[in-house]
Amino acid sequence: MASDPWKVYDLSEFNLGKKLIDLSSANIKCALFTSSSNANNTAVSPATYATLTNELPTANGYTVGGVAVTATWSNASGVETFTVTNPTWTPTGPGIVARYAVLYDSVTGYLICFTTLDNTPADVSVTSLTINSAGVFTMQRA
Repeated sequence: MASDPWKVYDLSEFNLGKKLIDLSSANIKCALFTSSSNANNTAVSPATYATLTNELPTANGYTVGGVAVTATWSNASGVETFTVTNPTWTPTGPGIVARYAVLYDSVTGYLICFTTLDNTPADVSVTSLTINSAGVFTMQRA
């Protein structure tokens, strides 16, 4: 199983530019969604958590709204890298099965990015996500 790279929602860049999302101090959460969700639509509008459909219910070790992650920024050779701590869940019963993971600002509700958890694609059992050591995304001047 390999997940896809994180994809930034179209309006996230706009919201960053308008200072509606502050990725250095935001209360970021990672939420899980089913295969029938619209979470994989980069053009979802408005780009808010409330717009997303078919989040996993509170059950089997998952809580609606997801888990908090800590964001960090780093700079190396003019490349800015955004990353978060690895989100984890403690499954119970039949476990936690999802297709998409979404990072969002839990105070404003603005979406940041999502990943498909298995690029086969298939639903997968989730206990944790290992964020790539290269980060969630990078920014670099042209």
